[in-house]
Amino acid sequence: MNRHELEALYTLNNPATSQAIKMLPPEWHILYPSYLQFLELSNGLFGDEITLLEAEDIQQRNIDYEVQEYLPNFLMIGDNEIGRASCRERVCLYV
Repeated sequence: MNRHELEALYTLNNPATSQAIKMLPPEWHILYPSYLQFLELSNGLFGDEITLLEAEDIQQRNIDYEVQEYLPNFLMIGDNEIGRASCRERVCLYV
């Protein structure tokens, strides 16, 4: 989806800065390129049932939720504050 298509469904943020993306762990650039590409379109997003995290918040959220301890090689990218996780292709979205 492009930014225009996403804006029809969700509230988007400005794109993440290149500095914010560069500050993410280097291995994420290899393991999660599609999410990093998304951050270049919108630094997170908000919808009725979903929130995708901003680049500045992803690393701390994964530490707080101990994602690597319980789901090695997965990355939590968002939530809806209920606490259920849906994981696909090494990416977790708490729904």
